[in-house]
Amino acid sequence: MQMQNPTSLLRHKDVFVSYVMPRIAAPKDNWDNLSHDKPDQKPEPTNAEQCMQACIVHPECVQYSFGKEGCRTSKVVKLGQAPENPDDHVHSGWITDRVERFIKAIKKCSDHHMEWRRDFYGY
Repeated sequence: MQMQNPTSLLRHKDVFVSYVMPRIAAPKDNWDNLSHDKPDQKPEPTNAEQCMQACIVHPECVQYSFGKEGCRTSKVVKLGQAPENPDDHVHSGWITDRVERFIKAIKKCSDHHMEWRRDFYGY
């Protein structure tokens, strides 16, 4: 990750935009994004495409996964990890336009609020 200004402080948003976003741009097979909410939809989704649609109809949903546990969704973005058991065949996806809107809505911390960190770390 290359920062625009190498003397500026590295913020969580910087890491998210540069590291996480490129890795969640497309759905992934054999990947668990750690979604844990069960969608309130009848009938229950029976495949990854239906699971994605179940997420899309809920404006706060930003990611979904489908595996042996069925469909799971989440209002929180997580990169996730390979499933503990490779035979679980988990399919994960993210609603990237919602994630991007969330990122754009994050307000930048003013330098005034960052002073304590500079002092703490000796910058």
